[in-house]
Amino acid sequence: MTLFRSPTLELSEVNKALEFHQFTKTIRLGSQQTWEGFSSGERRVVVVDEADSPYNYGNRVLEGVIRNSGIDKRLFYRAAGKPLPYAAFLRRQS
Repeated sequence: MTLFRSPTLELSEVNKALEFHQFTKTIRLGSQQTWEGFSSGERRVVVVDEADSPYNYGNRVLEGVIRNSGIDKRLFYRAAGKPLPYAAFLRRQS
């Protein structure tokens, strides 16, 4: 069985994706950056912790950033410069 894993993102790639989707960095407190923007007609606030870079999708920080931003995971990765494949298939072993 082949499982698909999302690529790891560096802090600069996460920032690039948020900027692409017109989020702006508003506050920096210690190692945390706060970004604000609009997605799906709603105001969104996203906190990115620099200390956790690099981020893999299993990392709760990256999952939270994508979820709180309201941006589709595929669009987020594409904006970060690491597009995901259109389909990830699970193959059955015969």
